[in-house]
Amino acid sequence: VGQSKVEDIAGFYFIDVCAHGEQHAQFRISVTWDKPSRPASLPQPGDEPDTKGLGMGLLMDGQVQRGVVHTNRNVIYMFMPATAQESPTLRFALTPTGGSCQMYAAARAAGDRAALKAFAANFISKPESWAQYKTSETGRSEIIMDPKDKQYVSPSHAAIYMVLVTAAPDTAPGHRVSYEIVGSVGSNIEELPATGAPLKGSIKKSEQRMYRLSIPESLKHVSIQLTAKSGDCDLYVSTSENAETYALRSKSFGSDAVFIDAFSSLNREHCSEKVIKEKGECTWFVTVKGISVESDYEIQASVPSATPLELAASQTVKLDLPKDGKQYYYVPLEFPMKHQTFEVSVQTGVVSKVDLKVLPLAEARHPSAATITREADRSGRFFAGVWSLQFDPASLQRACHEFASCAALLTVTTDQGLPAASVSLQVRGSGSTRPASGSSSSLPVKDCLRLEAGVPARGSLNQPGSMCYKFRLPKEGPSDVAVSVTPLTECTLDVKAGQPRGNTVTLKSDKRMGYVSEVLRHETLRPGLIVLTVWSATTMCKFDVRVQPTRGSSASQLEASGEGGLTTLMLDAPFLASGAHRKYLVLTSQLEQAEAAKMPRDDLEVAITTLSGQIQVDCSSVAVQDGSSLKTKGELLAAAIGNMHGTRPEPDVASSQVFVCKFRRQDCQDALTCQLLVRVRSTTPGRKADFIALAVNTSMTSRAGTLLPGVPASGCVGSCTDSKAAPRV
Repeated sequence: VGQSKVEDIAGFYFIDVCAHGEQHAQFRISVTWDKPSRPASLPQPGDEPDTKGLGMGLLMDGQVQRGVVHTNRNVIYMFMPATAQESPTLRFALTPTGGSCQMYAAARAAGDRAALKAFAANFISKPESWAQYKTSETGRSEIIMDPKDKQYVSPSHAAIYMVLVTAAPDTAPGHRVSYEIVGSVGSNIEELPATGAPLKGSIKKSEQRMYRLSIPESLKHVSIQLTAKSGDCDLYVSTSENAETYALRSKSFGSDAVFIDAFSSLNREHCSEKVIKEKGECTWFVTVKGISVESDYEIQASVPSATPLELAASQTVKLDLPKDGKQYYYVPLEFPMKHQTFEVSVQTGVVSKVDLKVLPLAEARHPSAATITREADRSGRFFAGVWSLQFDPASLQRACHEFASCAALLTVTTDQGLPAASVSLQVRGSGSTRPASGSSSSLPVKDCLRLEAGVPARGSLNQPGSMCYKFRLPKEGPSDVAVSVTPLTECTLDVKAGQPRGNTVTLKSDKRMGYVSEVLRHETLRPGLIVLTVWSATTMCKFDVRVQPTRGSSASQLEASGEGGLTTLMLDAPFLASGAHRKYLVLTSQLEQAEAAKMPRDDLEVAITTLSGQIQVDCSSVAVQDGSSLKTKGELLAAAIGNMHGTRPEPDVASSQVFVCKFRRQDCQDALTCQLLVRVRSTTPGRKADFIALAVNTSMTSRAGTLLPGVPASGCVGSCTDSKAAPRV
């Protein structure tokens, strides 16, 4: 405005925003009035009122704005309600995204310019004294100006509404707090950003609050998450402002979620390319309805990618999915067909279904609604924390013989009622040649299937032959590597391990128990690839392969551990697990002589230490007779799992819970082989818990204690007759 007087500047300013290129673009635009270039020029508590340079941002009705406030600083906004109602309810919601902050609001009716400026200056200088509404008094992150309030000021052309944001008193000096703020008229619809940024709100019983969610493109997934911080409220999604004619809803207690599949008939009709072309966007109306007397909640929306993603053979990708979410992957298939295994490993949350369809490549890349709703060719099976689907070459050849180019479309679906899932996907193809003598594999290393630390990989051989796997040993510190290969069918396996340009060793096989298990010592290993070759002479064999670094200076070697399944424990080799699923662990005690079997196994135990969350631990032991078939062993394990008994945490063990499981004499009796089974589960279904399991022999007085990252260990030297006495180490 240059040197002109403010009174002479009036009218409209037009701003034209154009997308650059052919793609849609999302953006935010804000308008400010008389905002100073430096926050230091804003009045601070204790300063004299200053009627000049009152910098303010404009809060537009229903528009979310982001900001940052420094310690001992204020950020001021002026609210411009867009309504023709005489006395509407006004709402201001503040959502800290880093740290803690407070909000003050004040309203002033018509008056002359000098009086209004003086009022603004006083409010900015002393918000505690001049504010009519304060979040510090209600303990909520929202301010509501109700027409029933004595201090309520009805909107008019001369009314002024001011909002001040300041960092919480306990914020450390020099720090800053980021936040999001939105002002809205109660009868209006608030804007819900599709960026995943959460908005906070409060609602009373039978009240409703509506949000507008705008999607600028067609064929997009839509995920809406409602988290109740206190009380209970429900979530409704409709295609119009009439919440009673909702299209989708979620009425779970506490937290709710709605996922709109991009290829569903509802989404294809409401957000079609025609609608986007005509209106520039499609709009969903999201309603939160109060169920409890009063509820505080957080709501957020995101637009996950709906386009099927390409997944190459032997490639592992990680994916985070919301509740009841879906993600599509396609895998190009080439002639001649090979045996293909599709695996989905679940790290956290719950995956409810994994389906696969064989399609023309073009259709897999751009599926239609008919393609998505078509019955799947194969559905995955869940075992040991892994969903797996297998296709033999003949089946793939039959499915693809009509297509010039062929692909597999994989659909991963999460559970609606449980937390979001994090999964890892891998496509594997198998070879069928016996390993050459003296080498780790007859297949090139690049064609071997990749293993992740602690994550079981499913293998299948439909004819006598071999499969090779590769695992990269990290450089951080020396580490032993525990290798276990467990047959799932009646078969005998030979396993060789080696490194490129190194020696190859044949791993020990337990002929009685049927599995291969051995620890490769760090003295014989160097950082880099370890290649495993699994060979079977039988006509058909299915098995699980698992590798686990068991010693090293890096905590990351412990963190990359497996989920679910029956995990074999080795003495003094810590096993870390993280997730919401049940974990089954087994420790095997094998004695060489019958006389030794009469001696109790009281010195062997498995200690379970919690790192986070609450867990329940159950124990059982079972004797396994020599020569038992795999079927008999399976029946024994099933019976032992059914006869498990709970155990209580050890008292006075630092800040973590420690559970101890031991062999029971009445179960093992005189058997040379006895197994101790341990089941660990979260006390809250669907809630994640972290723990470490360690098998030890307490009779070995010369053994070194094991220190685990972040887990306190107590000890004593000298005469320690009282176990509860303070440690003297």
